Parts: sequence; C-alpha cells; structure tokens
Amino acid sequence: QLFLNKDALWRELKLGVPLMVMAFLVEFLKSMDKLIIAKKLGFYEVGLYSIAMMANTYIFSLPVMFAHVWYPNMLEAYGKKETPEAIRNFLLKPVSMLTIMVPILCGSAIFAMPVALGLLLPKFLPGLDAMKIYLFGTFFVLLPQYSGNFLITLGRHLVNVPILIIAVILNFLFNQ
Repeated sequence: QLFLNKDALWRELKLGVPLMVMAFLVEFLKSMDKLIIAKKLGFYEVGLYSIAMMANTYIFSLPVMFAHVWYPNMLEAYGKKETPEAIRNFLLKPVSMLTIMVPILCGSAIFAMPVALGLLLPKFLPGLDAMKIYLFGTFFVLLPQYSGNFLITLGRHLVNVPILIIAVILNFLFNQ
C-alpha cells in the first residue's frame, strides 16, 4: 500500500529546495554576464566572448569533477565523527590545491589559446582579452564548490542563499 511519510518528505524538502534555489542562483549568476554583453554590445561580441567561456569551461571542469569525487568521502568522514574538525581537511586540502592548479591551468590557457585561435579561428582572436578577464575570476568561482559542499555537510547550506542573492545583485548593479 502506498503512503506518504510527511516527516521524511519535509526533511528532504528542507534540504532539496534550498539546494535547488542555490543551483539556480549560481547558474543565473554565471549566465548574467552573457545577457549584459548581448544587451550592451551585441551578439557578435557574445560570439567573441564565447572564447572566454570555452576556455573557462575546460579549466573549470577538472576541479569540479574532483569536487564531485571528494564530496562523498567528506560525507563519510563526517558520518563517523559528526564534527566540523573531522572534515576540516576536506575543505583545506582542495583549496590549497586550487591555489596552485588553477593559476597554472589559466596561465597555460592564456599562452596556448592565441596559438590555437590563430590556427583554427583567427576571426575570434579579439575574444582573447575577454578570456583573460574571465579566467582571472575562475579561481573565485571554483572556491564555493568546496566550501558549499562543506556547509551542506554541516547542515548550514542556507548560508549560501543570501550570499548568492547579494552576489547576483552586486553583479547586476556594477555591470550597468
């Protein structure tokens, strides 16, 4: 017989709805720049900007894949002791690795992309300046992946919602 466990549903909704809102806000924040560029400069410029987005996507994917593997291990460690100290290194080690890995990846892209574009897509060489600016922010966009997982594990995930709302508002206001 089918029944509805309201307590279990409420627990899942308390976790799931804020996570969905945060995912939506992150995606909105990440796509807001494209809308502003298209509005202010035009769609050709968005095409130039796609060079920056492409480079960022490749650089961004490696640390994010690592975060997806790291997260279940952090949950397991937290389940054993249920203290923030038990999972402290699950936040500190990846951030330490990012401080080394991301600048190397971004620097490599800054030197390799002009050669690749010159050979394959010379019409889009003007997009390299946007790529350099975009890659500068990549490190700061990657950090919340690990700290967000840390907060979710501790049950403090709601802290991210107001921070993301403020980030979206500031991004919008400063890009007028």
